[in-house]
Amino acid sequence: MHFKGQQFGEEVICFCRKHWLTALSHFGLWALLVLIESIFIFNFGKIHGIVEGNFGVAILYFGIVVLLTIYVHKTFLRFFSYFLNTIVFTDTRVILHKKTLFLQDSHEVLDIARIQDVRKLQDGILKNLLGYGDLMITLASDKSSILIPFVPNVNFHFRCLSRIKRDTLVKGKIRSLKKDEERLRGSFPKEKSEEMIKLEREQVEEAYKKIIGETVKSKTEIIRVSEPEPVYRSPSYRDLLIPDESVEKKL
Repeated sequence: MHFKGQQFGEEVICFCRKHWLTALSHFGLWALLVLIESIFIFNFGKIHGIVEGNFGVAILYFGIVVLLTIYVHKTFLRFFSYFLNTIVFTDTRVILHKKTLFLQDSHEVLDIARIQDVRKLQDGILKNLLGYGDLMITLASDKSSILIPFVPNVNFHFRCLSRIKRDTLVKGKIRSLKKDEERLRGSFPKEKSEEMIKLEREQVEEAYKKIIGETVKSKTEIIRVSEPEPVYRSPSYRDLLIPDESVEKKL
């Protein structure tokens, strides 16, 4: 899950090579050229008499063998390049790595934030039968399109790229909101912010008290208590007795 040129904190989502059908064509041509060259080399003894007596035929024979050898190596290099050319999907970029054994080593990087539209092209019986297709990526900056052909399991990689694009859009909105929040916080000094918080708290408390007071007032019922009429009765014996303390004070 790591590759050359990976940035710090960059996460690899998936990667792929082109469909094996592209490698099969190179491999088939390479096998055919090897077979033809093997016939020419191993049958040299049978045509040795013809070549030895005619210099032009010898040059022609030698030239055919040399050309076949060159094309065998060239076809093998194309077949080997199938394993070197990769497409990497990360959480921030799409990297197209084009590499050969000796002559080419190039990278094409597409920023996910620049991608405006992704299209899947899967037309034809062979593409639908083998499950490969093309991805058409449209950039938002210059409205140009980049075609990635022979993508294996094109449905999976199309959904993967669409999900990465959606997640990047959501992360961008979150970062923008955080920047706006920090900017608004930084526009007020700390003392003023605390003063504003204190004032708001006092206003809330006053409003709360007012609401509570109105609630209590609305729920309070006025109860009128009538005074009982005096009861006239004859004093009892205990009422007529003088307390002991009063007697001691008088003495």
